[in-house]
Amino acid sequence: MAMNQEEIKRFGDYVSRKRKELGLTQNQLAELSGVSNGTIGTIETGKVRAIGAGAKEKIERALNGEKIEKRAPVCEVKKIENVKGRMVPIISQAAAAGVNTRVYPLAEYAEEFGDSRMRFFPGAQPGDFAIEVSGGSMEPYYPDKTLLLVRPNMRVPNGSPVVVVLYTGEVIFKIFFERNNGAEFLLASINKKCGKKFYYTIENAWQVRDIYRVVSSYRDEVAICDALADTENVWND
Repeated sequence: MAMNQEEIKRFGDYVSRKRKELGLTQNQLAELSGVSNGTIGTIETGKVRAIGAGAKEKIERALNGEKIEKRAPVCEVKKIENVKGRMVPIISQAAAAGVNTRVYPLAEYAEEFGDSRMRFFPGAQPGDFAIEVSGGSMEPYYPDKTLLLVRPNMRVPNGSPVVVVLYTGEVIFKIFFERNNGAEFLLASINKKCGKKFYYTIENAWQVRDIYRVVSSYRDEVAICDALADTENVWND
């Protein structure tokens, strides 16, 4: 049964109190439980409308000193010395489109309900997750089935690949451009033969619910930046 707001507040107070008694930071509890530090932070402050049963159980077990078994990766990963990174959960584009991100941020949904696959990404940080591309709007650089490492709550630089959630719930992969100090922004497709541009100003920016920066993938990021170096042509095409 889902927790009501009073129960969520009581649980958040318990997590905060118990964590501090144990001398743990939120980041340390995140590492022990396998639940992102962002999720733990929103739980402790009560700024969340729902808590998944799986996340609740993992946090409780970690606070009780139990060892949390991590999900097995889809393939064996050979340890490479001096390479920092982490295993991240994967969510499909179709699954992401079905999430009401006003209630359940995609990062938290991926952590709780992502499919059984995990993937090692060099440079990945707690809270990162991967989205699997479907369709051809990002070809030739991001073909169907490409995994994109996404980082929430990060400033999006001009010309960056992004995952966008529209107000309709549709999830799209585009390139982000902005001008006039953010008063205008454009979401463009790499493949001009597949997909369309989305242009926004202050008046219609509400149509975009979330924008997540793609920080890495297994594709050629340098080639993408070179292909999109001339931002003026993107605005004028």
